[in-house]
Amino acid sequence: MQKMNKSTYGTQQWLEKISKHELPALAATVRLLEKIAQDETSSLSILGQSVLHDHGLTSRILRVVNSVNYNRSNNQITTVSRAAVILGYDQLKRICITARMIDSLLNNKNISEAVYQRVLMLMARSFHAARLAKMMLKGYAEDTQEEVYIAALLHNLGEVAFWTMGGQITEQLDELLTESSEPSGDVVYQLLGTRFEQLSVGLASNWNMGSMLVKSLGDPNTRTPELRSIHLAHKFSQAMVEEDEVARKKSLKGIAEQMKLPLPEVQRMVIKCTDETLQLARSYGAGVLEPYLDHGSKHTNDATEEEPAPIQSKQSLQLQLLRELTLVATETPDLNLVIHTAMEGIQRGIGLERVMVLMVNPSYEYLLPRFVTSDSPEQDKQDFKLSLVGAETIFSTAYKERRPIWYKGPQHQRWASLINNQIRRISKGQAFFLAPIVIEGRCIALIYADSMENQEKLSQDDFDMFTHFAQQTDLCLSVVLRLNR
Repeated sequence: MQKMNKSTYGTQQWLEKISKHELPALAATVRLLEKIAQDETSSLSILGQSVLHDHGLTSRILRVVNSVNYNRSNNQITTVSRAAVILGYDQLKRICITARMIDSLLNNKNISEAVYQRVLMLMARSFHAARLAKMMLKGYAEDTQEEVYIAALLHNLGEVAFWTMGGQITEQLDELLTESSEPSGDVVYQLLGTRFEQLSVGLASNWNMGSMLVKSLGDPNTRTPELRSIHLAHKFSQAMVEEDEVARKKSLKGIAEQMKLPLPEVQRMVIKCTDETLQLARSYGAGVLEPYLDHGSKHTNDATEEEPAPIQSKQSLQLQLLRELTLVATETPDLNLVIHTAMEGIQRGIGLERVMVLMVNPSYEYLLPRFVTSDSPEQDKQDFKLSLVGAETIFSTAYKERRPIWYKGPQHQRWASLINNQIRRISKGQAFFLAPIVIEGRCIALIYADSMENQEKLSQDDFDMFTHFAQQTDLCLSVVLRLNR
């Protein structure tokens, strides 16, 4: 067997390649969402940074939270901000990671059919094992269940990530594993200079995925209920996907012993869990996993296509988002939540990429970016410290006159004298919208929004809707303040 050059290939080299070149979006999302557990006061801000500027991811998340697995009522959830309140951050964190994982791992079209089938089998196993492990801990604390879910979902991440890379090395290993009679772990090590388990441990540690995942990978023989559930769930899911009836029955017996329930009852629970996993995969847009989730009894290449989401008009979406903003103010009277919901409405309802709320500092000398949704929030927070004293600018005018402004770019002579070098730099010389947030006759902040990609397509209707969102935000914040007095 041909071995790779160990100075080039080994655990650390593969970890760097996967994190930097193959799965950077997933790595970034996991790291950002991990901050939620550490600082709940900034949870909505973190969600805005990691989710809302990705419209595809946002749409997928909303489709999942409105599925029967999560939304038991007929009240549609239209914003990620409200979903966070209704579901809680732990569940939303899990949905975000799952959605990003599916996006990152299933959208690579540059892999062979054989390797692609390996990815599908591994993804189906991970998806099913995560639901199964959580099911086994019914009655445990919700945060424990969620941590176990994530640990089970990402248990085989190193292996899945490797296969998803595609290329000659994956095809070579696939061929060797198919033909060799040696243990699969030895075949992998001889070619790659590492083992899949080592890659999973490394990714879990580097991406700060939590101690549960690291422990389940590094010390799988530990007999805590949590780690035992992850181990049994993966054994059963692997046997189901690979149609190994002997291993499936053995694992099922182990699950029954772990849960201290009769075998027939556990069997019914597992079948129900598998059905729910199948429905959830469709909600995530991962119907391609269906052949491997149908109790392992059918394997065809013609996976059932998920029903496409209905096309919604821009006006209909805007009305839904405005309604959600009003609901948030009355159901959960929280100032930060109202502002984040308004920002999400502006971003998604109008199609603007960068939205921020600039608050007035206590001495009324500066506007400071307090809430930012963009693809580079930390940089924007540094750049958008704007003075309200000294030479007049378009920002100080909008603030002092409490008026919305549409700056249409360098060709717009009306505001040319109020655009200084700082504003020209941070707006990249492009068009933007400004609107004041006014409560009880006093301007407390400005909403700024722009779109580098669509700025030439901004219309009067877009500006009118932006102004409408700002005015509705004023009303909702006034309601919240009144309810909290």
